[in-house]
Order: sequence, then C-alpha cells, then structure tokens
Amino acid sequence: MTLRPASPDCFRLELLACLTLVAPAGMSDELRLEWVKVARETLKDVPEDLLKQGCAAARQEADHPRQIVPIIMKTIGGALKIRRDFHRSGDPYRIEPQRQIEAKRPTAEQIASILRDTGFSDIAAKVEKGERI
Repeated sequence: MTLRPASPDCFRLELLACLTLVAPAGMSDELRLEWVKVARETLKDVPEDLLKQGCAAARQEADHPRQIVPIIMKTIGGALKIRRDFHRSGDPYRIEPQRQIEAKRPTAEQIASILRDTGFSDIAAKVEKGERI
C-alpha cells in the first residue's frame, strides 16, 4: 500500500481517456489540456492504482467532464483515507500477535505428587515406577 503519487504520464493517460469519452464536441485541445492540468492538480496525491480504479469508474459513470473528478474521489475516497491513516500512524488496523507461552512438561515426580494430593495414591505409585496408566 503505497502513497507515492501516480506519474505525470499515468495522470495524463488516465484523465485524457476519461475526458475523451465525455468532452463536448466544441471543446478545443487547449481547453482539454487545461482541464487535465486542473484535474491533475486536484488529484496530485493519488497513487497510481487508486487513480486507475477511480478513472475506470469515471469512464463508466460520467457523462460530462465536471463529473469525472467527483466520481474518481467517490470511488477511491475510502481506500485513500485508509491508506493515509495507515502511513500516518503506522498500522492502526494491526492486530498484535499473542505472546507465545512456552509450555513446560511436568516431571513424573510432579505428576505423582499432584495425584497423591488429590487422593489418587495408587495411580501416583504407577507414575513413579514409570508404568503406563
């Protein structure tokens, strides 16, 4: 999970692909490039994988250039927040592993003593002799 922003080429390709689908017929190349610059500045901190995910949604949903950036942000907003929180404070969703307790096996003498103390002297005698119980 990286927060490294997408490359300028990625921004240009993804945003132009979105714009191409919805740009009005009278929108000049100059206006298109200006739109891409503004959209790029607005989305400048978005990582590449999230940008691609948001742009894919925008290509499906948008029918006007003004809808593209809001659709991208609606699509990726939650994931971007989680990613920023993760990087800001370590890993807030990390579950600490349980500490392993090293179990020690009781000796035959300890088992026999417990058995005698609980009223099982006959079994304690077998344990002390090493017999199976």
